[in-house]
Amino acid sequence: MKAFFTGIILFIGTCFLGISQDAQNKLDSLQQYIPTNLKLADSLGQNYLYQTESGELDLSLSKLNYTLGLINYYLGRYQLSSKYYNDALEHLQEGEDPELEASIWNNLGINYEFSNDFEKAIDSYLKSLDYALAKKDSFSIYQSYLNLGLIYTRLTDYSQSEKYLQQAYDYFSKEDDLLNSALALQNLGILYRSAKNDSAARDYFQRAIALIEQTDNTQGLASLYNDYMYYLLTINDFQAFENGLPKFEAITQQVDNDYLAASVKVTMGNYHYSAKKNYSLVIKFYTDALHALQEYEAVPQLSIVYPNLIDCYLQSGNKFEVTEYLKKYETFLTTYYAAESAEKIAELRAVHEVAQKEAEAQLLVEKLKQKNRVLLFSFAVGGLFLIISLVTAYFLWMLRKKDKALVARSIEINNLVAQDSFRHAPFISQVNISQNSTQMYELFGRIKQFIVTQEKFLDPNLKLSDVAQALGTNEKYISQATFLGSNMRFNAFVNFYRINRAKQLLQSDLHKQYSIGDVARNSGFSHQTTFQGKFKEQTGVTPFTFQRLASLNKEKDSASEE
Repeated sequence: MKAFFTGIILFIGTCFLGISQDAQNKLDSLQQYIPTNLKLADSLGQNYLYQTESGELDLSLSKLNYTLGLINYYLGRYQLSSKYYNDALEHLQEGEDPELEASIWNNLGINYEFSNDFEKAIDSYLKSLDYALAKKDSFSIYQSYLNLGLIYTRLTDYSQSEKYLQQAYDYFSKEDDLLNSALALQNLGILYRSAKNDSAARDYFQRAIALIEQTDNTQGLASLYNDYMYYLLTINDFQAFENGLPKFEAITQQVDNDYLAASVKVTMGNYHYSAKKNYSLVIKFYTDALHALQEYEAVPQLSIVYPNLIDCYLQSGNKFEVTEYLKKYETFLTTYYAAESAEKIAELRAVHEVAQKEAEAQLLVEKLKQKNRVLLFSFAVGGLFLIISLVTAYFLWMLRKKDKALVARSIEINNLVAQDSFRHAPFISQVNISQNSTQMYELFGRIKQFIVTQEKFLDPNLKLSDVAQALGTNEKYISQATFLGSNMRFNAFVNFYRINRAKQLLQSDLHKQYSIGDVARNSGFSHQTTFQGKFKEQTGVTPFTFQRLASLNKEKDSASEE
C-alpha cells in the first residue's frame, strides 16, 4: 500500500508546483533530489525556508512547505511531514490554488493513515474528494474514492468501504469512463475478497473485466485478468482457473511490461505448484520472473517465490540449487524482514555448516582413494573408506532431514509475512492405528467433538478428568485415544487449539483492541506467562511479534493487490 501512496504523492508533487520561473528553478533544484538524495533535498529545503522567512528569497511558503512535506514523507517522518503540510495550508490563501490544496489534504490523509490516526485520515480524504469533485479531475476523484474505500476496508467497516467504491463506480459510469469504472469494480472485488464473500468478489472481478475489454487498454486488461486468476488460486478454484487459462494466456502474450510479465509468470508458477505439483514447470516460471521481481523489489511476490523454489528443488533432489536459493532467501529476509527473521536466518546458517562438513567429508574420501594405491595400507584404507562412506551417508541423511525441516519453517515464516490468514487444521495421524485400535479412534472422535467443536478448550480449568467424566470413561483411555488420534499428549492437544484461537485474535482486524493478557484469557489460558511460552513453542515467535507480522502482512497484501 505504501508503494501505491508513494506513487500518487510523487505524481501530484510534480504536477502542482507551477510558480514564477525563478521560484520554479529553486523548487526544481529540490525536486531533482527526490527521492534519490533525500538528505541533500532536506538540507537544501531547510535553507530555502530560512531564507524565505527572513526575506532573502521570494518563494511561495505554501509550495515550499508542501515540498518539505513531500521530502519528509519519503524519509518516513510522517508527523514532521504532516507539520509541513499544515504549515503549507496556513500560508495558502483561500481559493489561491485549489489543486495544490487538494493535493495537500490527500497527502495529509496518507500520513495520518500511516500514523494510525484514522479519524484525521478520513477527514483529510473527504476534503481532498470535495476539491477533486469540484475540479472534475478523474485521477484525483478515483484516488480519493479509493483511499476512502481502502481505509474503511482496513478498519473492517466493509459497508462504508463499499459505499465509497460504489460511488466511484457510479461517478465514472455517468462520465462513460470505462477504464476508471473497471478499476472501481476491481477494487470492489478486492473488498469482497477481504470480506470472504467469494461469490460477490468473483462477480465484481468479472464485471470489471467485461468493462475494460471495451477499451483499448491491453495492459490494464492483462493486469486485471492476472488479479482475477490469482484470486481464483487463493480460493483453490482450480477448475475455474483452468477454464480461463486459454484466454489468460492470449491476453498476457500482448503485454509489454517487465513487471506485469513477471507477475503473470508468478501466477502461473503458483498454479503449477498448488494444483499440479509440476515442480519443473514451477521452477521455470519462477526463475524467469525473478530478475524483474528483484529489480522492482516486489517483496510480496518474492516472499512466495523463494520458499516455493527451495521446496521444488528439494523435491527434485537438486541439492546444489537448494543451497544457492537458501543463501538468496537469507539475503532477502535480512534485507526486508531482518527483525522478524533472526531465528530463520540462524537455521539457514546451520544448514550451510552441515553442507560444508559434507564437502569436507567428500574431500577426505578422495584423499583416501589416492592412498589406496599403496598395497601395504590397502586393508586399512578400505576400512577407513567404509567408515567415511557411512559418515557421508549419515551427513546426507541429516542434511535431507534438516532441508525438509527448513522448508517447513520457510513456509511458516512466509505465511507470517505474506498470506491473508493462518489456517489451523487438526493433526490427525492414522499411521499407527491398527484394527484393535478402532474403538480408541472412535473415542478420539468423541474427544475432539467435546473439546474442539464445543470449544471446551477455552476453559482454562479443563482437565483430563473432566473429559473422562463427560464421556463416561476413564482418564487412561482418554489419554491413550488422544495420543493415538493426534500424536500429541492431552495437554498439548488442548493447547494446540488454544494457540490457534490466539492466532485468530492476534491477526484479526480488531487486534489493536486486545492486549496480550486479553488474548491469553480469551484463548483459554489462565496465566499470560504460560500463554507466551506455549505460543512461542508452537509458532516459533512471541505473540507480540506474531501480531506485528500479521499487520505487516495485511499492508503488503494490500500493496500487491493494488
